[in-house]
Amino acid sequence: MKIDCDVIKDLLPLYVENMVSAKSRELIEEHLAECEECQKILSQMREKEPEIICDTEPIKRFRNRFRKHTITVAMISAFITVAILIIVQGIFFLQPGDEMGYTLLNFYFILPLAALISSILIGMRDTKIKWLIPIIFGAIGVFIPWGVFHNTNGVAVCLAFLPSLIGILSGTAIRTLKNKRKR
Repeated sequence: MKIDCDVIKDLLPLYVENMVSAKSRELIEEHLAECEECQKILSQMREKEPEIICDTEPIKRFRNRFRKHTITVAMISAFITVAILIIVQGIFFLQPGDEMGYTLLNFYFILPLAALISSILIGMRDTKIKWLIPIIFGAIGVFIPWGVFHNTNGVAVCLAFLPSLIGILSGTAIRTLKNKRKR
């Protein structure tokens, strides 16, 4: 009985794994004795599969670098979001007579606190950009009073720059202490 090559090709994986019945095995072996093409396919199936060598070190390095940069970007984004909310509140929701409370709350409490927390978390990371953060936060401290009141307030600049600098130094110190404890 002549069996079509397509049927044999479908059965060959089962034949290689010894998962065919005795009668099917007999039919496949009869066909293989006559068909060179199916013999080639069978020999390819019996060859040892090449080993896949996966060097995971570059993947781990990328994941660590990505994690470091993601946290830095997230903290900068959080601070900028706070700054934008302060600007939006000052431009659109500030009522006449509320300037003093707005200034005290935002420039002397919220902005420095956001700068300090963001900078501590950024300082705990080993990134080169972290030393630019106080400058960026100080520039935002210049922009916010200018955007809301159309003048620059030196105290607001200091209250954005100094907590950020203190936060970076604190975060770096925390990271250094953690590294010493690990050793």
